[in-house]
Amino acid sequence: RSDAVGTWAMGQPAAPTASARAASRGELCLASERAPASRVCAAGAWRAPTGWRATATIDQLPLALVDSLLPDSSMWKGRGLDGMLQARLDANAMGNQLTGTLHAEADGAGIAYREPTDTVARRVAFDTAAVDIRAGADGVHGTLRLSASHPDSAGIGTLVVTGALPQYTRFGLPLARQPFQAEVKGGIPDLALLRPFTSADSLGGALTIDLTGSGLIGTPHVDGGAQLANFNIWLPGGRAGRGNVDLTVTSAVAESRAITADVRVIPRGVIYDYTLDLLPQRVVVDSGGLRVQAGADGLHAAFGLRLADSTGARRLMSFATQLDLPQYTSLSQTLRREPMTFGLSANIPDLGVTRVVTPGIDTLSGSLTVSASAHGTIATPELTGALSLADRDADLIQ
Repeated sequence: RSDAVGTWAMGQPAAPTASARAASRGELCLASERAPASRVCAAGAWRAPTGWRATATIDQLPLALVDSLLPDSSMWKGRGLDGMLQARLDANAMGNQLTGTLHAEADGAGIAYREPTDTVARRVAFDTAAVDIRAGADGVHGTLRLSASHPDSAGIGTLVVTGALPQYTRFGLPLARQPFQAEVKGGIPDLALLRPFTSADSLGGALTIDLTGSGLIGTPHVDGGAQLANFNIWLPGGRAGRGNVDLTVTSAVAESRAITADVRVIPRGVIYDYTLDLLPQRVVVDSGGLRVQAGADGLHAAFGLRLADSTGARRLMSFATQLDLPQYTSLSQTLRREPMTFGLSANIPDLGVTRVVTPGIDTLSGSLTVSASAHGTIATPELTGALSLADRDADLIQ
């Protein structure tokens, strides 16, 4: 029993039957006493050595039930799921052949919420939310479709995931040797759709995702990326940010378990504006990003950022880190035993730029330099480092 969804009770008993080579259970249902149309039912049968059949139905299941099972931190204050879930499953592995269908969709689903000044609830609606999976002589094929809209957003967020295992026709076949195709496509043309679930005063920009996968389950190839374009956000306290970020991924695993990969995250035109001592300030990300490469010469990862003022002539901060695993070329290797080198360097020429995150300090000056390095193995590294704080001076707010 739940206060959110009322009392649920079992329907008429479903007598089981069993023997040494077979077993079955008739349809067993749970139904809502508050809404008799809401019910969950299942039935199944098994026959030696590997034959089985399963059926299940979900009728008018309130998504509020799912909401009530989530931890409080999983849903924002004043937010809640609504709508109904419908689903049908009929799967059969009798005769050592896998056949079946699964269809699940949410009717009238959405997330209801209120702004601090609202007297009537607003809503992000899931116009489409459905999963379809079928299995037969041509293997297993599945599709997930999701689209969402919001009255304050000009666009509709979409996500379409498709996948196929064209040779998986028998339950229990080794998955690692199965060929597959997969595709993830989606986007949010107007990020204002997400603003109700942030602390931002306004949010804009567009997000697109395009990933493909192929090969074998155990030796996949993945290509694609994601783009965050014309992102802009206004935050309380006169703070704002804007820019673009590109993610590209190319990776493959060979039959020998050798890996090749190239992953890049590149910020472009990223700017952060804020106010300090009643004066407008601007920080520009003028270079940097993340790159991970893997191949015959091992695994190498580098991340760096360089921040400058609005003119680009004054460097505010620089940060760089590099990790190298020169002998790590295959997923079959034990990572903790791999030799490695690591380096980190950071420099802030004028600590005054950090006052935006030190509100209790009236003035701050000096410079900070940090360096660190490590070598050895992942499990037993040897670390060295240094920190230099020069010409520092600070006045606390009285």
